[in-house]
Amino acid sequence: MDTVIIEILKTYGLAGLGMAFFAYLCFDMNKTIKNLHKQMAEKDKIFAIKIEQHLEDLSGDVHEVQSDAAKVGGMVQAQQMRRR
Repeated sequence: MDTVIIEILKTYGLAGLGMAFFAYLCFDMNKTIKNLHKQMAEKDKIFAIKIEQHLEDLSGDVHEVQSDAAKVGGMVQAQQMRRR
C-alpha cells in the first residue's frame, strides 16, 4: 500500500493523493451501503417468514373458534328443541 501512495505522489502529486483518498472513501461507502442493503433484505425475509408463521397460527386459532362456535350453536339448538 505504501508503494501505491508513493507512486501516486510521484505521478499526480498531492492532488492525486487527495483524489485517490476520496475514491477510496467512495468505494468504501459503496461497499458499506451494499452490505446494509443485503442485511435489510435478509431481515425482510426473516420478517416475512415470521408473519407467515403468525398467520398460520392465527388460522389455526380461527378454525378452533369456528368449531367451538359450531358446538355451542348445536348445544343451543338442542336446548331449544328440548324446550318445545
